[in-house]
Amino acid sequence: MFHHAHHQEASRGEKLRILDGLEEYFWLSENTFPRTTMILAEVEGATTVEAWRDALSIVQQRYPLLSARICKNPGEHPYFETLPGAPLPLRVIPLEGANLDALIAREPVTSFAHVDAPLARLTLCHSAERSVILFSAHHAACDGRTNVRIIEDLIAAVSGATLGDPLPLLPAIGELFGLGEPGPYAELCRAKAPSSTLRFSLPRPRVLRHLLPAKDLNAIWATARAEGTTVQGALLAAFFLAGRCSTQRWRTTPVVCFSPIDLRPMLDLSGAAGVLISVHPSVMRPSDNLPFWEFARVLKQGMRASQTKDVTALGLNAVREVVQCEGDPDDLNTIDAKGLYNHDLMISNYGDPGVRTSFGHLTLKALYPSVITGDVNTQSISVLTVAGNLHITHISRQPLPSLVEDASAILLDASGATST
Repeated sequence: MFHHAHHQEASRGEKLRILDGLEEYFWLSENTFPRTTMILAEVEGATTVEAWRDALSIVQQRYPLLSARICKNPGEHPYFETLPGAPLPLRVIPLEGANLDALIAREPVTSFAHVDAPLARLTLCHSAERSVILFSAHHAACDGRTNVRIIEDLIAAVSGATLGDPLPLLPAIGELFGLGEPGPYAELCRAKAPSSTLRFSLPRPRVLRHLLPAKDLNAIWATARAEGTTVQGALLAAFFLAGRCSTQRWRTTPVVCFSPIDLRPMLDLSGAAGVLISVHPSVMRPSDNLPFWEFARVLKQGMRASQTKDVTALGLNAVREVVQCEGDPDDLNTIDAKGLYNHDLMISNYGDPGVRTSFGHLTLKALYPSVITGDVNTQSISVLTVAGNLHITHISRQPLPSLVEDASAILLDASGATST
């Protein structure tokens, strides 16, 4: 909530830093359209609920924003503040009979809202020899890479391993690109404090998870390389074309796909926690009719500029301009008035980050990241390679039917691989 009498609460925690543009946008939209980031992990090996609870506490101490909340004073940018003594919420249910796709779909319906509570939570589906964990975080605090790292630390802690030192809280991302802190608002909002409960009636998201086996992914990777592009270029082309087959609108109007770009390599910050992403927009126009691999090359080529520091800085500045006028978290029209973030498709490709699968007596069997994004019609695809297999999650409030199956078929056909 807006903390009008903030001086009375100073004893509760210390101000960490103000939110940068994208973080503030995620905070603003939490009341009307939460953009929750999630990751689901399947773990084999004997564990107890208490071991998971203890591990969650250890992991929370390692990541500064897992012990923080977001506060806002009228007329000022929101900021992170420490929230001491608030454990991350842990919900425990039996693994037997759990509908994992429905569990993921339910998470964005439960907003983190504007309340004094931690910015992440965990659901544990438990059985004696196997567990599934679903970690969900406020997108202002965690991006997908951060979630992957948190999961690795969590399983390591359950296995009895000692984690490394606490991670530092990074400055506002723009500062790392020479932009300084976000400046004061250009225009103030006269809105009351935001409501702490959601007041929208969006359709509940639907979730489908898919696994592309290593032999198929290898065939796609090898062909993409031979064709002078990458798996990301091929994924963009395949999902664009699969959606075009599925819906008239994608055949008759320009279709926008957002590709999140991990900024850690650019900043030499591998392993850093937070929201270190920018987005690159790709567009498919009705007149685009290139052969598959040529289309994939063009799409990948278009992303190159977005992977430079200069262009990233321009993008971060543009994002700051979206929140340059103080927004009302209960009024969608003030959050992104020009529709800069409108998109039809998002493909979050984590590549192969070398995720650990062996943790003492525990084995990570599968890892499915996901994020709800865009508007009701947006198709959000997240892909992550673990142990050579491609884990794919499709989440949308209005999913295009068989989108992943159709895109996979296009990829396999273009790569000369045969699906089994």
